[in-house]
Amino acid sequence: MVNINQLFLIKPPQNYTIKIIKLLGFTSLKDKKEITIQSMENFNTLIKMEKQINKLKEYYLPCKHKLFLENLNLKKCLTIARQLLKLYDYDIVSSEKTIQTKKILYYKLIKKTEKEKLSTKKNTSKEYIIYFN
Repeated sequence: MVNINQLFLIKPPQNYTIKIIKLLGFTSLKDKKEITIQSMENFNTLIKMEKQINKLKEYYLPCKHKLFLENLNLKKCLTIARQLLKLYDYDIVSSEKTIQTKKILYYKLIKKTEKEKLSTKKNTSKEYIIYFN
């Protein structure tokens, strides 16, 4: 069997990827809401994701099991979702917001093409070098 990339033996079906992002609190690939670590805790994401470990092991290369699928935490859950989404040209991006002097990371789904547009906008600033003699 030939690996599809450095992480996966076989490509998980898109409906399985959607099932995984639903465990984080998203409803579909088109969901525009933002989630946080706190919202994932409230949604019992970790408990739900742990029930998927055996299924995920079918897709991941055996050498990646220990790194991504053992000692699961919410950040690993996000990483797994990102890895699956990447196969379908989606990603989860984060943004930091400050609420009452507390910094909170918000995560949202984004299509790869939208992400490229965002990074292009960020890189449009011009840099100048001024030399003084």
